[in-house]
Amino acid sequence: MAYYSFFKSNYNYTYLCSLMTNTAEEENEILKMLHFVPQIGEIFDVKEKIGEGTFSKVYRAIVKGTDIRNQEFALKYLVPTSKPSRIATELQCLKDVGGSCNVIGVEFCVMNNGHVVIVMPYYPHQRFSDYVRHLSVNDMRDYMRNLLIALGKIHSHGIIHRDVKPNNFLYNRSLKSYTLVDFGLAEKANDLHCRYSVNRQPLSDSSGRLNKNIHFGIESVPNFATMPAEAVSTLVTTTKHATAHNSNSENVSKKRKLAPAIAPALNETLPPPNSNFVASAQPRTSFQALSKPKDFSKHGKSKIKDCGCFKRPTICKICTGRETENAPRGGTAGFRAPEVLLKHRQQTTAIDVWSAGVMMLCILSKKYPFFRADDDLTALAEITFLVGTKEMKEAALSIGKVITMNLPETTQSISDIRKQLGSARFLQALCTMIMQDQPCYTHTYPNSKEPNMHCMICYEMSRHVPESAFDLLDKLLDPNPHTRITATDALMHPFLTEQVY
Repeated sequence: MAYYSFFKSNYNYTYLCSLMTNTAEEENEILKMLHFVPQIGEIFDVKEKIGEGTFSKVYRAIVKGTDIRNQEFALKYLVPTSKPSRIATELQCLKDVGGSCNVIGVEFCVMNNGHVVIVMPYYPHQRFSDYVRHLSVNDMRDYMRNLLIALGKIHSHGIIHRDVKPNNFLYNRSLKSYTLVDFGLAEKANDLHCRYSVNRQPLSDSSGRLNKNIHFGIESVPNFATMPAEAVSTLVTTTKHATAHNSNSENVSKKRKLAPAIAPALNETLPPPNSNFVASAQPRTSFQALSKPKDFSKHGKSKIKDCGCFKRPTICKICTGRETENAPRGGTAGFRAPEVLLKHRQQTTAIDVWSAGVMMLCILSKKYPFFRADDDLTALAEITFLVGTKEMKEAALSIGKVITMNLPETTQSISDIRKQLGSARFLQALCTMIMQDQPCYTHTYPNSKEPNMHCMICYEMSRHVPESAFDLLDKLLDPNPHTRITATDALMHPFLTEQVY
């Protein structure tokens, strides 16, 4: 009865007919949108809901009238609780970069009493999960090239998308069209760096569990570049968990050497989450400090305080009194970069490049999603299994964090591992190393000469994957945001530039 008067409107009667194919809940959502933004009903016939997120719902609609009838558009109805500043940023991003280079454009925007609908072109597409298993190497090359073209475009304008994932990169296989969508979490890099500051807040207890033999500890460390030399010397000699920071530019840009052969974990899977993984209070955003807290005086000398929770699954008053970092962490689980998980405040466009690397990893392994962690600690553990403990520690130190873990240090890169194992076994390793509930041997390849090769998908794919593809993957999944390849440089990588016949 709440919408009885709304039903009596003539132009809305047509919606009742078109909504018959939708669920009752979807029908109600569409009717509510038309109630709050009646201008939409005067222009469009809203057909169906085609997507939704935390802050919005997207509908497919057809323009009314005889001249442009059947012209389809996507209507993004923003949740009324969305911050005006976020809405303004999204519209500004679409206005600045939309409409070219595989980036969604904007036609116009309708606002009514705080309710906002953004009208955009409609792009028919398929779901990533429906085609990821069927993409060839050439398809992957084309897919990654177009994704990086879109990222290069928005990054050139200083825009961080923050939510790069398959669902936000629309792909139409028959038309070979690509479109990057959903700038609801997008931010200007310069604005982001000025927004976050350090606050003091009391901490509350929290813990997470992964494996009783695996311990992660993360804490913020002072900036070595700006710290007095005396303080740096004192820190290095008094803290066994911190390592000396080499500021030599050659060492910073030196090619990464990553993890051990995923080989030891070829037939092993990551232990289930929440099994004796020790963490600390989350408001610190640094999970658990496993090195003793340090207090740097104005004169640059460090004073080591006695900490009662050092290396213990508890938290003491000293730690609860330490400064809390506020850092952006918007995005989708499984696609967040290490620096986001580590609560680094100075995030850059490099976080989008990491997400693109995870998408490439999904295509190579035919597994989506590849990372399945429910919390930041488990997500860091999964990434560490892939890139290596030594590399992760160095990457953390480069952004002012210290990670402590009892995993063995490893130094080999993804490309090195692939050479040792061969493409087939390497891809099988990618499939099995984390996907504990979906083993990678659903079929047996009939002509396989590999006695241990049971995954037809990986075996078939590996025969055609060039070494350059793994090299690009290695650069996209660099855990250090300072040395991670940019979208523009990635477009010049041999894997994406080589001619395919």
